[in-house]
Amino acid sequence: MRMRQRALAVLLGALLLLVAGCSQVPASTTPVVVGNAPDGPSGDQSNYYEIQPDGPVKGDSPDTIVRGYINALATSDPTYEVARQFMTTKASKEWQPGASTSLIDPAYSVQPSGKDGVVNFSASRSATVDSDGTYHAGAESMTDVYKLEKVAGQWRISNPPDGIVLTQSSFSNVFKVASLYFLDPSGTRVVPDLRYYPVNPKQRANTLIDGLLGGPSDSLAPGVRNEVSDPVKLRSGVLYNDSEIKVDLTGLSGKNGAQLKALSAQILWTLRDLNVKAVRITNDGQPIDVPGVAAVQSVSDWESYDPDAVPVDLSVFYVADGRVLNGQGAAVAGNAGTGALGVTSASLSVDGTEMAAVGTATGVPTLYVGPAGSDLVPVALPDTVSLTQPTWGAANDEVWMVRNGNTIVRVPTKGQPAIVTPGSLGDISSISSLRLSRDGTRVAMVATVPSGSRLFLATVVRSPDGVTITEPMMLSPTVEVTETAWSTARTLVVFGRGPVGTRDVPYSILIDDSSRTQLPAPVFTARPTAIVAAPNRSLVCAGDGIILKLTESTWVSLISGKVVSGKSPFYPG
Repeated sequence: MRMRQRALAVLLGALLLLVAGCSQVPASTTPVVVGNAPDGPSGDQSNYYEIQPDGPVKGDSPDTIVRGYINALATSDPTYEVARQFMTTKASKEWQPGASTSLIDPAYSVQPSGKDGVVNFSASRSATVDSDGTYHAGAESMTDVYKLEKVAGQWRISNPPDGIVLTQSSFSNVFKVASLYFLDPSGTRVVPDLRYYPVNPKQRANTLIDGLLGGPSDSLAPGVRNEVSDPVKLRSGVLYNDSEIKVDLTGLSGKNGAQLKALSAQILWTLRDLNVKAVRITNDGQPIDVPGVAAVQSVSDWESYDPDAVPVDLSVFYVADGRVLNGQGAAVAGNAGTGALGVTSASLSVDGTEMAAVGTATGVPTLYVGPAGSDLVPVALPDTVSLTQPTWGAANDEVWMVRNGNTIVRVPTKGQPAIVTPGSLGDISSISSLRLSRDGTRVAMVATVPSGSRLFLATVVRSPDGVTITEPMMLSPTVEVTETAWSTARTLVVFGRGPVGTRDVPYSILIDDSSRTQLPAPVFTARPTAIVAAPNRSLVCAGDGIILKLTESTWVSLISGKVVSGKSPFYPG
């Protein structure tokens, strides 16, 4: 591909330094986008590369023009000035590059059709990014027929398809992942919604706020609230300097204090993508009055909305000999720690105050629930044959599990059990594992379909009529999965094996399926039985009847100096 790369760094808004070089993706992993490059308050972005491709050359053949056009799409220029040079004037004016982005295999084909000015394009597409930045994984073939006309004796494209096509490596260079934050139904936690936007530091803040105004993605929308929605609009472009960002909105006059707090949390969490320290939000040019918060807000004002909030003294627990033990190997207080229940799996609420356990002391799987540290009491679930490990969301007042392989049940700590009826389970025949996100808005599951055991993700929908989930979406369809857990609100970890794999390895997977990274693998003789994770905590797994934790890149015993026998480890959540 013919192009020049110029590394641009803006220092104090005045000094431009040219730095030669190119970014590299580590060969040991295969993420689509590797991390977030930090943005400064003035819009600077470390490792930001302005990619400037070459334009057409006099005498280029039609197929060379099409190849040059496709290469020219891999640019950080939002106007696509060079790509338009390969088009007729009329086509350039009508072309809509922002319609969508197709990620294609680099071995695409551009071939003359045999007719003058007609070129056939074909490629394997791995994913599509919508105009709103939403990523959709899905392998399929794509074809286009390019028609060219001669302009001043040179071939030019007259029918460029709306949208752009990029190889995955080019996509990683010119697009960057962001998290827009919406609200859980209670309005007390923010929920991430991943988007991919072209790398353009000067417009990044405007792009993020516009994203909030556009609302959540279709898959998340049924499960969240949005205070940054109609009639709220940007009154003027987002302004920033080295000390603060100013977001001038209109349409806030009808919002009360609680709504302004929620709106502020959404905006501040979303602008964290820019490493911003201070934000001033105004309505029609006047500072908004947020109860208990200064006119210039900081991210720390809204830490309570953290979707990954967990107790500071968070510890891992596990099951051994029918008892629940803590990470030091000591039994928990109450009957869950005595062996009387015959515990096979258990879980703690996100805040650590409630516990649920599945026990078999009565001869059939029985759910027990109660305050952590106290005796748990049985919950009547008639005709139960099997129960998955319980899981808690943000509310801390209800626990979920799967009963008899295909019935999702939620059990309030005060109230009667209820069945969670999904809109559709598609081809799913049974569910072996269920995990609520700690913000309570999503649920991950390991389920059996005709192709095998796969990872699925759905949105939790709460309404006055009850609680349901959206139709589960399969993630990483080529990976056979045995177990999953939430690492953060954006990331799942799984044990699985690929289409040519012979052993299970852990992967980290973004919730939109845009990135999958292999992690160091433990060595077991049999298939691992569990993996658990929590924000800023070690991965913990179970297999061969023992418990291990990941320390840097090495799996070691959960307790130093001894073999820890056990199963079903869990963090709160």
